[in-house]
Amino acid sequence: MNCLQTERFGCNEHNGSEGKNVSEYDMVYPNYVNEQNLGSCPQAKFLIGSHQYSAVLDTGCEASILSEQLYNELKLNGVESLELPTKNVVLVEAFNRKAHRVRKQVFLTLKFRDIHINQIFLV
Repeated sequence: MNCLQTERFGCNEHNGSEGKNVSEYDMVYPNYVNEQNLGSCPQAKFLIGSHQYSAVLDTGCEASILSEQLYNELKLNGVESLELPTKNVVLVEAFNRKAHRVRKQVFLTLKFRDIHINQIFLV
């Protein structure tokens, strides 16, 4: 899994005004996410129902994953979702090759301020 960390910096060019900030650039540094550096990766805050959560955004992921514990908490808090069964789906962790059976997939709405995104999660 990887996430992106961006940094803004100014670029000084000499076009008659010594030290004048002419333009800004974004530098992108890829971070490889593992258990040791998870807390230092950029996270986004969003709402599911009326509860705020934050998560690492992985721009290269092939699937969005939600823990069964968090999904059960969302259901207890009255969050509505479409739940679909899965058959024979197993996820294998990249770092320690540990296997996890996917029991279901759910369709949830994430709210980023006034933007609503419908997302399918494996649970």
